[in-house]
Amino acid sequence: MKTLLILLFVALMATSVTAQESGSLYGKNINETAQVVTLTDLVSNADSYNGKEIIVTGTITDVCQKAGCWVTFTDGEKEIRVRTDHNFFVPKDASNVSAKVNGVFVIKEISEDKAKHYNDESINKKDPSTIVGPQKVYEINATGIYIGAAGDSNTIDIKKDQSDCSSKKTDCSTKKEDCTKKND
Repeated sequence: MKTLLILLFVALMATSVTAQESGSLYGKNINETAQVVTLTDLVSNADSYNGKEIIVTGTITDVCQKAGCWVTFTDGEKEIRVRTDHNFFVPKDASNVSAKVNGVFVIKEISEDKAKHYNDESINKKDPSTIVGPQKVYEINATGIYIGAAGDSNTIDIKKDQSDCSSKKTDCSTKKEDCTKKND
């Protein structure tokens, strides 16, 4: 019985380590010196974070289905758009996956056309007639996104990442194998 408990403990520890190592980095390494904030605090105190580099964790709820150049992100209460500005791309199937985002938080207004453009690329499309006029949005201009955040059970098994896409100037959303990061 004691041996069985020890084997069970070892198996659980191995699973925990595997989960922590199963994530993938897109873009640049996370700047661990940036201020860590909760998404709820970020949205609730948006003016004080506007233009500042932050780190936030949550769950990806939507991904641009055209190129993987933006995601929407939630902590279960608040939601925000995270943009890559085509500097790197995330997998289009990364919805409902935990992530850690590093970037600059901005408050801005987007046009009705831009809001409809995002809607067209979404997997969670809204009725376009409900998108009217300019839209005030909260966004993070991401420098790095770690998908499958360490220690979280909601991970995605991505064997290749696309961190090198910005230097290749290729569409990494369709051919992941062409955009794997070179580890020299």
